[in-house]
Amino acid sequence: MNTNKQFTEVFNNFIKKPGAEKKAALHACQILNVNPPSDYLDALRFSNGGEGFIRYSYFRLYSITELILLNDAYQVKKFAPRLVIFGSNGGGEAFGFDTRADPLEIVQIPFIPMDFKYAKLLGRNFMEFLSFLEEAKNDDDSSLPHINMSAVGKEVHEIHPIIFGGNPIDDKNKVLVPSEEHAKLSVFWNEVYLEKVSNDRIISNSPTPSSETRRDSPTGNKE
Repeated sequence: MNTNKQFTEVFNNFIKKPGAEKKAALHACQILNVNPPSDYLDALRFSNGGEGFIRYSYFRLYSITELILLNDAYQVKKFAPRLVIFGSNGGGEAFGFDTRADPLEIVQIPFIPMDFKYAKLLGRNFMEFLSFLEEAKNDDDSSLPHINMSAVGKEVHEIHPIIFGGNPIDDKNKVLVPSEEHAKLSVFWNEVYLEKVSNDRIISNSPTPSSETRRDSPTGNKE
C-alpha cells in the first residue's frame, strides 16, 4: 500500500490542506534542528497542516509555517529543550519529537507544564503515531465524531491549570482560545511552574536546623 493511500484512509475525517514541497518541509525542520521520520515529511506533502479526527482522536497538524512560529511562540526550547512540537490534540496536549532519544521518539506532552516528566511515548515514526491515535478507544459513543468548525484553529485552555489544583472536569475551567493566545497563556503558566520547581528545589536542598538551633533566639541567646 502506498503512503498517499494510507494517508487518504487515515485522514478521512480531517480538514486537509494543499501539500507542502518536500524541500520546504526539510528546511523548516533544519531551522528547528530536527531530523524527522521520513513518513512525517510524507504527511506534510500530503497535507501541509490541517486538523480533524483520526478515528476518535483529535489531531491538529501544524503547517510548516506554524511549525516554526508556534515552537517559537510556546518557547519550547526554553521549557523542554530538544523537543520540537508538530501539532496537538486541541485539548491542552502537544505532540512532538523528543530529539534527546536516538532515534527520536514521538511524544504527547502537556502544554502546561511543558515538562518531559509528564511526556508519554506514542511511537518512533509517524505511522506508529497515527496508529496509536487510530486505536484509541471511545467509551461514550460508537459513532464517529464530527469536526466542530467553531473550534478549528483553537486550543482548550484550563483557566486554573490542573498542575496548580484546577478542576480537570469543570467546564467552567475551560475556554477555547486561538493558538497564538494559547501560546502566551502557556508561556505565562510555564514560567510560574519553573519558578515553583526552582523554589521547591531550594527548600528541599536547604539544611534542616537542629533542635539546638531552633531553640536559639534571634539574638543568639538560648530561649
